[in-house]
This record gives sequence, C-alpha cells and structure tokens, in this order.
Amino acid sequence: MISGISTTVIQSALLRSIQTTQREMFVAQIEVQTGRYADIAERLGRGTSTPIALLREVNRIDSILDTNKSASTRLAATQLALGSVASSTQSLFDSLAAAKGNAQGMALAAQSAMSQLGAIGSALSTTVSGQYIFSGLNTDQPPVNQTSPIPAGPAMDTAFISRFGFAKTDALAASITPSAFSAFVTTDIEPMFLGAGWSSTLSNASDEAIVSRITLARTIETSLSANETGLRQSLYAAALSANFLDTSLNQATKESVVNIALQQSASSVSALAELQGRAGFAQQQLSDADVRLSAQSDLFAGMAEDITGVDPHEAAVRLNELVTRLETSFALTQKIQSLSILDYLR
Repeated sequence: MISGISTTVIQSALLRSIQTTQREMFVAQIEVQTGRYADIAERLGRGTSTPIALLREVNRIDSILDTNKSASTRLAATQLALGSVASSTQSLFDSLAAAKGNAQGMALAAQSAMSQLGAIGSALSTTVSGQYIFSGLNTDQPPVNQTSPIPAGPAMDTAFISRFGFAKTDALAASITPSAFSAFVTTDIEPMFLGAGWSSTLSNASDEAIVSRITLARTIETSLSANETGLRQSLYAAALSANFLDTSLNQATKESVVNIALQQSASSVSALAELQGRAGFAQQQLSDADVRLSAQSDLFAGMAEDITGVDPHEAAVRLNELVTRLETSFALTQKIQSLSILDYLR
C-alpha cells in the first residue's frame, strides 16, 4: 500500500515537471525562431513601451518608403514621357524649318505634325498603376480631352468658318492674307491652347500636382500636370500645323502658320527641359530621402532588437537542455508506470 502511494506521488510530480518543461520549451522555441523574448511585457515590465515606440517608428518609416517607391516609379515614367514629348516637338520644329519657302514641304510638315500629335498624345496619356501621371490630382481621367485626331480640330474649323465665312479647304481660303490669319490665330486659336479655352475645352487635368511625404517631416511634388505651359505649347504647335498647313491657304499665309508653330515649338522645347529638370530634382530628393529613412529604420530596429533580443546561442542551448529534460522525464514516467509490487514478491 505504501509503495502504491509513493508511485502515485512520483508520477504526479513527474507529470507536473513535464508540463512545466513543455511550457518552457514553447517559449524557448519562439525565442529561437524570432530572436526575441517570447513575452516582451513579462521580461521588460514598464520598459516595454520603449521598444514598442521604436518599432512603431520603424513601421511609419517603412510605410513612407513604400510610398516613395510609388512616387519614384511615377517620376521615372514622367521623365520618359517628357523625353518623348521633347523629341516629338524637336522633330516637329525640324520639319517646319524645312518647309519654310517650300510649297511642297507644307503638306509634308502637316503630315509630320499629325504623326507628332499622336506621339505627344500617347506620352501625355501615360499611366502608372492605372493612374494618369499628367492629370494632376485627377488621376482617373486622361489629361487631354481629345475627341478627334487633332486636339480642338473641330473647334478650330468652326472658328475659321465663323471668322472668314468659308471652310479652310475652300478655294476662297487662298485670299486670306498673312496678317488676317495671324490675327485670327491670336484671337481665336491660341486661347484654345494657351488661354481660358484650354481648361474649359481640352484639359481634364488639375493645376495641382500630387504631393508626397518623402520623410517624416518633408513633402514634395511628385507629378506634373498637362496644364504646364511647355506641354500646351507642344500640342498647340502640332495641332496648328496639322490643321492648317495642308489647306487652300496661300503660300505666304502658310508661312505665317509655320512661323507661329516654330516659335511655339521652340519655346516648348526650352520649357520641357525645365520640366525635366524639376522632375529630376524631385527624383534626387526622393533618393536622398530613401537613404536617410533606411538608415533611421535600421537604427530604430537595431535599438529595439537590443532591448528585446535574446542571445541566439544561449537560446539554442537552453532549448536543447529542455528537450533533454523532457525526454528524461518521459523515460522516468514510463519506467515508474512499469513497476509492479509483484516483481518484489516473487
């Protein structure tokens, strides 16, 4: 009877030891896998708030870094698009310069203008992750409301008929003088692209650019709008050339069209270079910010790790010791369970 009671007591003690060891093993396994205390609050007490605050800052910084990646992608696409518009505008300028004093070259310049319009329109319609990058804050809408191959083409034709009383392809168009046509362009056509008509008819873009927080304390503009003068001048020069050079206008009047388009395209190329510079400066600011943020994130993460981290070697040794202890407890339990009083009465 005494032997039976002693066996039960020993078995109960071993069971409690096994349960305790299993709990300690669970904690040790977490610490080996994560490299941190399994229960930070229990280990640090009131000091728990420090690593929590540090890790909160790390999360904030990582969130900004993710946002910066999107802004960087948008600016890279912006640079490519601006380069395309600048190249197309320069090609337009070259074809217009070649057409001066050349009657046959006017039709070729008109064809070139149509081709460049397509390239410029495609560049301005660039999207990143489904958002139009030249629409300012209106990223869900294309920046230019183009309902015909030539932006504002129907409006220009209507204005022409209203001013002169006949179509641009009518033989009577040959009677229009350069001064009369220049006045018409200044009064009726130019405002469609460089004046109030742009925002009321052609543009869906906002003047405001996307503003991104690139550090914990700094924001910058990370997009450009199609409402920028350089982009509007490029479209204006191409649309004017495409719409009026291959018409019944006389040679001298077509020369006036070429002169206006040359002036606008030259101004556009210069303005586009400035826009590329702005986008490049924003890219550099983003790059510098990412370097600083990454350093801050590593610093804060390291500080939190120093507070909450465990020695990986010590944690592994402790886990092995617990495994050995548990195996020993199981072996003892099995041995005790196999004991019988009959073994001692034989």
